[in-house]
Amino acid sequence: MKHPYIELEDWKEFVQMTKSEEAKKDSEIYKLHREPYKQEHCMGPIGYEGMQAQWDEEDRKLAPIQMRSTFKGRLGVGCEQGVI
Repeated sequence: MKHPYIELEDWKEFVQMTKSEEAKKDSEIYKLHREPYKQEHCMGPIGYEGMQAQWDEEDRKLAPIQMRSTFKGRLGVGCEQGVI
């Protein structure tokens, strides 16, 4: 199953909703609104779930950043403790 966190009944309701005439009209309106934007927004092939894992790893690595003693006092607030 591609999206195991989506309940089957919710998926069926979503599909039914997107096929309605109202949804099709709304889609056309939103396409017109989106037309001026030329740069696509995407998270690549891994999508939100994959990016969340990447962001969590980056946060884990960056959380306890310690400054070298040679930089103390040069960058402003927090430098006197040696932590950004």
